[in-house]
Amino acid sequence: MTRNSTPGAGSSAEPASAPRDRDRLTRRERSVWRAALVLLGALSVAFAITSWDSIRAMPHHLEALPIGLVILVSLFVAYAWSKTTEIAELRGLVRGIEQRTNPAEHNPEQLDQLFALISKSQQGYRDLIDTFGDFLFSLSLDGKIRTVNRSFADLLQRSFVDVIGHPVDEFIELPDFGGRLELEQSLPRFLERRSWKGVLRVRVKKSGAICYFDCVLQAIVRDNAVHGVSGFARDITRERENEARFTELFQTLREGVYLASADDRITDANPALAQMLGFQSKDEIINLQISSLYRKIADREEECAKLSELGFLGAREVTLKHRQEGRDVVAVHTTAAIHDPAGNFVRYQGTFVDVTEHHEMERRLHMEQEFARRLMDSFPDLVIVLDREGRYTFASPQVFNLLGYHPEELIGKPVGSRTEFLDRAASQALFDDLISGRATDG
Repeated sequence: MTRNSTPGAGSSAEPASAPRDRDRLTRRERSVWRAALVLLGALSVAFAITSWDSIRAMPHHLEALPIGLVILVSLFVAYAWSKTTEIAELRGLVRGIEQRTNPAEHNPEQLDQLFALISKSQQGYRDLIDTFGDFLFSLSLDGKIRTVNRSFADLLQRSFVDVIGHPVDEFIELPDFGGRLELEQSLPRFLERRSWKGVLRVRVKKSGAICYFDCVLQAIVRDNAVHGVSGFARDITRERENEARFTELFQTLREGVYLASADDRITDANPALAQMLGFQSKDEIINLQISSLYRKIADREEECAKLSELGFLGAREVTLKHRQEGRDVVAVHTTAAIHDPAGNFVRYQGTFVDVTEHHEMERRLHMEQEFARRLMDSFPDLVIVLDREGRYTFASPQVFNLLGYHPEELIGKPVGSRTEFLDRAASQALFDDLISGRATDG
């Protein structure tokens, strides 16, 4: 009598070809994974190569982004491939356990190996997200923290255990938002769009520090339903502080400062420039042609030609038109054409220093000097000026009529150099008496 399979065994038996089919399916799955990861790596490299010139042309220094993307994708590919290997091992162990119908036949070593692989996979995931210097986190829809990386926990000055499961507003607050109510009101819009990005100002409650973060939030979706929020945040506090200091300096400078586009239109200016030209605010000069500020448009055209050739112009005196009719502003103009690392034009920038008052003072001084010169020329007597060493510093034109010398022939010469030898000692004695105060006239 032929022995048939036991009833229990018959219910779990499978065709002899089933293991071969599963092995073939596993190999195909691994080949698909391999092709997908290779394609992902190739795409990241291609993106980095094709976008390199465009990124270098941007005004901010973002050249590290494509390189960082390639490195990040490479790490992900290595991580994903190691996980597929671990999953294949797990499947093999689970398949071996499933084939054993008698619990007493389970191999403890296989179970230990299974748990070790699971633990290793979890630790690998933790190590991966903890290597990021930026902040990674996930939240439930009610605002409780599900997981964070080490950088985020360090920011909060808490341990990982002290953070998980707690409401995020227990550790931070958003001063620009009206609290939890406003965030809850904005939740439906986020659930509809399932993504958000922007800059957040954050106050860390434990340290009181104010930080700025460039954030990207993505909805965690399962079965077409949102179950939570994952986030990536990059600390831009230092950049924001530098921008604030630059803006403060830009606004408070007494010199007129401007930025201009390639078509010579003002894109930004400080209040000092507007005030210098008689405008109420800088908004009134935005989009104006720089040449429209000049009394002579040809002066600006000459500057633009030299800028195209040299890229920079040092202090150059120009005459600008004041908003008040008939009034001019004399200014010293320094300007430069700014280019990005690829050599592409970015903007013009420059400063105007108002020297109108100084220019007027020089004009008046020149007039006074000219008046004094003419007065001295018409004076009938000889006038000379000596320094403390007895050298001529000035001689009126009458010296030529009286002595036959031109004034410039005496300048710098000692007082006795043009006198007779016998009278030289008397001249020197008279000069010494005048210097010492013993005599006031000769």
